[in-house]
Amino acid sequence: MYNRIYFDEIPVSISSICPERVIVLNSASKNFCMPGIRIGWLIGNNDIITDITKIHRNMNSCPNSFFQKVLAEFIPVSANFFEGLRLEMVKRRNLIMNILDDIYWQYETPKGAIYLMANKNGISNSVEFVEKLIKGVGISMMPGRYFGAEESKMRICYGALDDLQIEQFGNRLKSYILN
Repeated sequence: MYNRIYFDEIPVSISSICPERVIVLNSASKNFCMPGIRIGWLIGNNDIITDITKIHRNMNSCPNSFFQKVLAEFIPVSANFFEGLRLEMVKRRNLIMNILDDIYWQYETPKGAIYLMANKNGISNSVEFVEKLIKGVGISMMPGRYFGAEESKMRICYGALDDLQIEQFGNRLKSYILN
Protein backbone atom coordinates (compact mmCIF):
# COMPACT_ATOMS: atom_id res chain seq x y z
CA MET A 1 0.00 0.00 0.00
CA TYR A 2 2.90 2.38 0.55
CA ASN A 3 5.11 1.54 -2.44
CA ARG A 4 5.50 5.22 -3.37
CA ILE A 5 6.40 6.38 0.14
CA TYR A 6 9.84 4.85 0.74
CA PHE A 7 12.31 7.13 2.45
CA ASP A 8 15.64 5.66 1.51
CA GLU A 9 16.26 2.60 -0.61
CA ILE A 10 13.33 1.24 -2.61
CA PRO A 11 13.16 -2.54 -2.15
CA VAL A 12 12.95 -4.85 -5.13
CA SER A 13 9.38 -5.92 -5.77
CA ILE A 14 8.78 -9.63 -6.09
CA SER A 15 6.54 -8.72 -9.03
CA SER A 16 9.70 -7.94 -11.03
CA ILE A 17 10.98 -11.48 -10.39
CA CYS A 18 7.89 -13.60 -11.04
CA PRO A 19 5.07 -11.35 -12.27
CA GLU A 20 2.93 -14.29 -13.34
CA ARG A 21 2.55 -15.36 -9.68
CA VAL A 22 2.09 -11.97 -8.02
CA ILE A 23 -0.93 -9.77 -7.49
CA VAL A 24 -0.16 -6.15 -6.72
CA LEU A 25 -2.80 -4.46 -4.56
CA ASN A 26 -2.79 -0.70 -4.13
CA SER A 27 -4.91 2.13 -2.78
CA ALA A 28 -5.25 5.83 -3.49
CA SER A 29 -6.13 6.52 0.13
CA LYS A 30 -2.90 5.04 1.53
CA ASN A 31 -0.33 5.44 -1.22
CA PHE A 32 -1.28 8.95 -2.28
CA CYS A 33 -1.92 10.03 1.32
CA MET A 34 -5.44 11.08 0.35
CA PRO A 35 -7.73 9.88 3.17
CA GLY A 36 -11.26 9.20 2.09
CA ILE A 37 -10.52 8.35 -1.52
CA ARG A 38 -11.53 4.73 -1.18
CA ILE A 39 -10.35 3.52 -4.54
CA GLY A 40 -7.99 0.60 -4.91
CA TRP A 41 -6.72 -1.55 -7.75
CA LEU A 42 -5.12 -4.87 -8.55
CA ILE A 43 -2.44 -5.65 -11.11
CA GLY A 44 -1.66 -9.23 -12.02
CA ASN A 45 -2.55 -12.30 -14.04
CA ASN A 46 -5.78 -11.57 -15.91
CA ASP A 47 -7.43 -14.90 -15.04
CA ILE A 48 -6.82 -14.41 -11.32
CA ILE A 49 -7.94 -10.77 -11.41
CA THR A 50 -11.14 -11.77 -13.26
CA ASP A 51 -11.99 -14.28 -10.53
CA ILE A 52 -11.22 -11.75 -7.79
CA THR A 53 -13.48 -9.14 -9.40
CA LYS A 54 -16.38 -11.61 -9.38
CA ILE A 55 -16.06 -11.91 -5.62
CA HIS A 56 -15.34 -8.22 -5.09
CA ARG A 57 -18.36 -7.12 -7.11
CA ASN A 58 -20.59 -8.78 -4.54
CA MET A 59 -18.78 -7.18 -1.60
CA ASN A 60 -18.54 -3.52 -2.64
CA SER A 61 -20.25 -1.18 -5.00
CA CYS A 62 -19.26 1.73 -7.17
CA PRO A 63 -16.56 4.13 -6.06
CA ASN A 64 -17.77 7.52 -7.16
CA SER A 65 -17.00 8.55 -10.71
CA PHE A 66 -15.53 11.91 -9.70
CA PHE A 67 -12.59 10.33 -7.86
CA GLN A 68 -12.12 7.76 -10.61
CA LYS A 69 -11.69 10.60 -13.10
CA VAL A 70 -9.39 12.53 -10.75
CA LEU A 71 -7.12 9.52 -10.34
CA ALA A 72 -7.10 8.79 -14.07
CA GLU A 73 -5.76 12.32 -14.66
CA PHE A 74 -3.47 12.39 -11.64
CA ILE A 75 -1.57 9.10 -11.81
CA PRO A 76 0.26 9.77 -15.12
CA VAL A 77 1.61 13.12 -13.85
CA SER A 78 2.22 12.19 -10.21
CA ALA A 79 6.05 11.82 -10.08
CA ASN A 80 6.69 15.31 -8.64
CA PHE A 81 3.86 14.89 -6.15
CA PHE A 82 5.38 11.68 -4.80
CA GLU A 83 8.85 13.15 -4.52
CA GLY A 84 7.43 16.01 -2.45
CA LEU A 85 5.28 13.62 -0.43
CA ARG A 86 8.30 11.43 0.38
CA LEU A 87 10.27 14.45 1.58
CA GLU A 88 7.36 15.65 3.70
CA MET A 89 6.82 12.22 5.28
CA VAL A 90 10.56 11.92 6.09
CA LYS A 91 10.39 15.30 7.81
CA ARG A 92 7.30 14.30 9.82
CA ARG A 93 8.81 10.92 10.70
CA ASN A 94 11.97 12.63 11.95
CA LEU A 95 10.00 15.11 14.05
CA ILE A 96 8.10 12.26 15.70
CA MET A 97 11.33 10.32 16.29
CA ASN A 98 12.89 13.39 17.94
CA ILE A 99 9.93 13.59 20.32
CA LEU A 100 10.28 9.90 21.17
CA ASP A 101 14.02 10.31 21.69
CA ASP A 102 13.31 13.12 24.18
CA ILE A 103 11.12 10.83 26.31
CA TYR A 104 13.33 7.75 25.84
CA TRP A 105 10.82 5.63 23.97
CA GLN A 106 12.22 3.05 21.60
CA TYR A 107 11.12 2.58 18.00
CA GLU A 108 12.29 1.14 14.73
CA THR A 109 12.98 3.81 12.13
CA PRO A 110 10.31 3.40 9.46
CA LYS A 111 11.65 2.91 5.95
CA GLY A 112 8.37 4.05 4.43
CA ALA A 113 4.65 4.57 5.05
CA ILE A 114 3.04 7.16 7.35
CA TYR A 115 3.35 5.71 10.85
CA LEU A 116 5.79 4.16 13.29
CA MET A 117 5.58 1.71 16.15
CA ALA A 118 6.84 3.11 19.44
CA ASN A 119 7.70 1.04 22.49
CA LYS A 120 6.89 2.28 26.00
CA ASN A 121 8.42 -0.16 28.44
CA GLY A 122 6.34 -0.99 31.47
CA ILE A 123 2.95 -0.86 29.78
CA SER A 124 0.86 -3.91 30.60
CA ASN A 125 -2.33 -2.70 28.90
CA SER A 126 -1.80 -0.53 25.82
CA VAL A 127 -5.54 -0.02 25.28
CA GLU A 128 -5.87 1.49 28.74
CA PHE A 129 -2.73 3.61 28.25
CA VAL A 130 -3.95 4.96 24.89
CA GLU A 131 -7.38 5.76 26.36
CA LYS A 132 -5.67 7.77 29.12
CA LEU A 133 -3.72 9.74 26.49
CA ILE A 134 -6.88 10.51 24.54
CA LYS A 135 -8.89 11.56 27.59
CA GLY A 136 -6.03 13.13 29.53
CA VAL A 137 -4.17 15.19 26.95
CA GLY A 138 -6.13 14.83 23.70
CA ILE A 139 -3.65 12.86 21.63
CA SER A 140 -4.28 9.64 19.83
CA MET A 141 -2.26 6.50 19.19
CA MET A 142 -3.38 2.98 18.45
CA PRO A 143 -2.49 0.03 20.66
CA GLY A 144 0.15 -2.09 18.98
CA ARG A 145 -1.79 -5.26 19.74
CA TYR A 146 -4.25 -4.30 16.98
CA PHE A 147 -1.37 -4.59 14.50
CA GLY A 148 0.15 -7.79 15.85
CA ALA A 149 2.71 -6.08 18.09
CA GLU A 150 3.37 -6.69 21.76
CA GLU A 151 1.46 -4.90 24.48
CA SER A 152 4.10 -2.22 25.12
CA LYS A 153 3.91 -0.84 21.57
CA MET A 154 1.76 1.91 20.12
CA ARG A 155 1.23 2.90 16.50
CA ILE A 156 1.68 6.62 15.86
CA CYS A 157 0.38 7.87 12.52
CA TYR A 158 1.91 11.11 11.25
CA GLY A 159 0.47 11.06 7.74
CA ALA A 160 -2.12 13.76 8.32
CA LEU A 161 -0.25 15.91 10.86
CA ASP A 162 1.38 19.21 9.99
CA ASP A 163 4.43 20.62 11.81
CA LEU A 164 2.35 22.53 14.37
CA GLN A 165 0.21 19.49 15.14
CA ILE A 166 3.33 17.36 15.59
CA GLU A 167 4.75 19.99 17.95
CA GLN A 168 1.48 20.00 19.93
CA PHE A 169 1.50 16.20 19.98
CA GLY A 170 5.03 16.26 21.37
CA ASN A 171 4.26 18.86 24.01
CA ARG A 172 1.16 17.00 25.20
CA LEU A 173 2.87 13.62 25.23
CA LYS A 174 5.88 14.98 27.10
CA SER A 175 3.67 16.72 29.68
CA TYR A 176 1.77 13.49 30.26
CA ILE A 177 4.82 11.23 30.42
CA LEU A 178 7.02 13.55 32.48
CA ASN A 179 4.34 14.43 35.08
